[in-house]
Amino acid sequence: MAMKINGYKIIMTSMVVIAVILQIFFHLNPIVSIIIKVLLGVVIFSAISRIILDNKNKDK
Repeated sequence: MAMKINGYKIIMTSMVVIAVILQIFFHLNPIVSIIIKVLLGVVIFSAISRIILDNKNKDK
């Protein structure tokens, strides 16, 4: 279980790093930065909901 959460943390931190780099590259393009923020929000939300689901399944 700890390994799974660790994996999610690694994925989320790498996504944040990628988003920051893209943010710097596309700093002059606000539309692209909005798209990146939306995608990042979706990824973080799905990772959090997956962790919650894993915890619920573990309790059964």
